[in-house]
Amino acid sequence: MNDLGAAEYCVMMESSTYSYRVYWFFESMGVEAHVVHTRSLKMITESTKKTDRNYAEAIGIMLRLWKKGGIPDIYISSIPTQEQVELKDIYRYCEELFCRIGELLSGEIERVHQGPVAESVTQQLRIGESHRLLTEYKGAVRT
Repeated sequence: MNDLGAAEYCVMMESSTYSYRVYWFFESMGVEAHVVHTRSLKMITESTKKTDRNYAEAIGIMLRLWKKGGIPDIYISSIPTQEQVELKDIYRYCEELFCRIGELLSGEIERVHQGPVAESVTQQLRIGESHRLLTEYKGAVRT
C-alpha cells in the first residue's frame, strides 16, 4: 500500500537531467517508478505528432505492454542516490572554483610579467636570494 491509497500506481518517464528528482518524489509516495533511457522511447520521441498528451498516452501504452511482458527491450536508467547527487554537485562546484582560481592566477602572473612591477619583483627576489646565500655563508664560516 502506498501514500496515495489502496490503488497501485506505476509511472514511467524518459531519462533527463533532473528525472531522478521526479523519481525520488514518486518513490517517497510509494509509487512504482521507472526512468527509461531515451533510445527505448525512440519511436515516441521521433513522432511527428508531438504533444504532451500524445507523448504521455504513448508512454502509458508502452508501460502497460512492458509490465505484461510484451516489450522486453526497455533500457531502465540507473538512478543515483541523493547522497551521490550531492557529492556530484559538490565535485562540480569545486572543479568550477579551481578553474576560476586558475584563471585569476594566470591573469595575475601575466600582468606581473608584463608590467613595471615585474622588474621590481625580480630585484626583490635577487636581494632575497643574496641575503639567504650570505646568511648561509656566515653560518658555514662560524662552524
